[in-house]
Amino acid sequence: MKFLAQPLFLFFFVPLITVVLTILLKLVCRNDKNFRPKKEDFAVGLDIAVIALVFLIKESANLAHQIMIQTTPAPTATVDKLIVAPWIMLAWVIGILGVALVVRYRGYKDSGELNIWCGIVAPDIVGIAFLFYIIHWISK
Repeated sequence: MKFLAQPLFLFFFVPLITVVLTILLKLVCRNDKNFRPKKEDFAVGLDIAVIALVFLIKESANLAHQIMIQTTPAPTATVDKLIVAPWIMLAWVIGILGVALVVRYRGYKDSGELNIWCGIVAPDIVGIAFLFYIIHWISK
C-alpha cells in the first residue's frame, strides 16, 4: 500500500496504465478483420507528454492554492517553484510542438506509413522523459 502513495505511482504508472488501456480499447473497437495492432497504436509519446503537462499545471495550481491559504509567508522554495512553473510550461509546449514537427516531417515513410524510429520510438522516449521530469519536479 505504501507504493500507491508514492508520486512515482500516481504520476508515472497511472498514465502508463491509462495509455495501455487506450491501446487495448482501440483493439477491441476494431472489427474482426482488422484486429491486429498497428504501428500507430504504439505512437503514444505525445499523449504522455500532454499528460505530463496536465500534471505540471495541476501541481502549479496546488502550489498557488497553498500560498493563497497560508496566513504566514510562504516558504521560499514553494514560491520559487511557482515562479519557475510558467517557464517550464512554455518550454513544455515548445517541446511538444517540436516533437510533433519531427513526427510530421521525419516520422513517415514515403508510403505514408509511420517510421519506427522518428514516428514511434523517439516520441515515446521523449514523452516518458517529460513524465519523469515532472515526477522529479513535483517531488522535490
